[in-house]
Amino acid sequence: MFVDTPHLSPASQRKGLRNRRRIGTMLALWRSRRALAALTSDQLADVGLTQHEAQAEARRPFWDAPEGLWDAPGHWRR
Repeated sequence: MFVDTPHLSPASQRKGLRNRRRIGTMLALWRSRRALAALTSDQLADVGLTQHEAQAEARRPFWDAPEGLWDAPGHWRR
């Protein structure tokens, strides 16, 4: 959703958009980790993970993103 904010400079508007995208990415990461924690041993075996590996990943906080997640090239973030 785009909110028209004429009182903000274009640079401030872009920064706000980046922040909203980052929050959205963190939320998606949190959801993915919650879903991973809910998988059965058979489902985890299908994707090549052990119960221990899945639980370790699921326990990570949402701000603990995989390396490189925030380092995407600029043209990917438009």
